[in-house]
Amino acid sequence: MDEARRHILPRGQRNLFVASTGGHLTQAHLIASLISARGDSHWVTFSNAQSRSLLAHTEPTFLPYVGPRGGWALLRSLPQIFAAVTHTRWDAVISTGAAIAVPALVFAVLTGRRAYYVESISRFDGPSLSGRILRRVPGVQVLTQHSRWSDESWLYDVCVLDAYGSPARVGAGDAPSGARGGAVRDAEDVLEVFVTLGTIRPYRFDALVDSVLSATAGRPCRITWQLGCTTREGLPGDVRAEMSGADFDAAIASADLVISHAGVATALKLAESGTPFVLVPRRAQRAEHVDDHQQQIADDLARRRLCTAVEAPDLTWELLLDAHALNSGDLGSVA
Repeated sequence: MDEARRHILPRGQRNLFVASTGGHLTQAHLIASLISARGDSHWVTFSNAQSRSLLAHTEPTFLPYVGPRGGWALLRSLPQIFAAVTHTRWDAVISTGAAIAVPALVFAVLTGRRAYYVESISRFDGPSLSGRILRRVPGVQVLTQHSRWSDESWLYDVCVLDAYGSPARVGAGDAPSGARGGAVRDAEDVLEVFVTLGTIRPYRFDALVDSVLSATAGRPCRITWQLGCTTREGLPGDVRAEMSGADFDAAIASADLVISHAGVATALKLAESGTPFVLVPRRAQRAEHVDDHQQQIADDLARRRLCTAVEAPDLTWELLLDAHALNSGDLGSVA
């Protein structure tokens, strides 16, 4: 175990988990498992296909959607957040962000409940804006998922990436018989590709759509698209804005290769799936996200040999075939 790691989060207790949908909710759900949270813990999040599927066996509190830095929407959610925090004497209130973390944990402290903020795994070099705010709130314990920037304030307990192994990849010509991602494809073989851009609004990812179209033009492949708000007309294949959790999982399982934005939620799901995947980071300079944290996510998973990482303009058919030829093996399961 990492020498910096300490048991800070309460284990085996009844907690209130507060998290935005997407990567924040995925991480909160993994952390709940890692700390053996009780089954009667409660969830506060937004309603979408991911949250309705992930929390299907609970009765979560669904807030109106609050986008990145959505101040007015956050203000309208305050009564619901306060009601959820004060409804029960929770053992702890735990949040992985984003904006809804701040009022939830402030309300927790003001009403005498233990409050914990776990910074996103995507923050490799320091805290987010929410983290910097909560660091200054007396009574809120802040935690990082990266030991290299932990200190006396930012403690290190859990890291969701530790839930996944680092499989030995199988290179071209080395794939065992019957394994996913065989290295050599016959000319008539059709590559089943699933492209997912996530559901974060209002950020489009046209650069990735254009690169996929360019890389696969005239090639033997079938594409399933999950576009979120990147609405496009005339795309080849099966095109959807959102998918249910079951449909999303089925699309991953039936694909030979997944091409995805480097969102935390999707990256973690793909790492667990065993399907070869390519992560393409969104870029702030193209107005695809608020910052460039997705590059760090893609780079870190590629360093762990869990995926192939590439910038959108560099996506080619040859790279897709190379990524497909890498066999994921058995990643194990969440501890």
